[in-house]
Amino acid sequence: EPQEESFVEGLPKALIPPLRHLFGAGASQDAASGMVVCHSTPDAWVPSKFEGWDELEPCPPPTAAVSVGRTMFETDSVPREWVERCSWMD
Repeated sequence: EPQEESFVEGLPKALIPPLRHLFGAGASQDAASGMVVCHSTPDAWVPSKFEGWDELEPCPPPTAAVSVGRTMFETDSVPREWVERCSWMD
């Protein structure tokens, strides 16, 4: 997801150049071959339950060396399918 420019511009000036460098590094072709952290509910991870999402922004991408899933969901139970999907991650 793109960064929020108003947030970036509100940071201390010394932090902005290295942060912009990291944004650029994440956009490189090699970025998806390292460790990838998917921040979403497990039903959005490949294969996604949402039509077209895998083609638009697959997470984890097929070239990821290490796939980490991070999700946060306030509930008193977890869908059984999510448990299985979590086990797919490294």
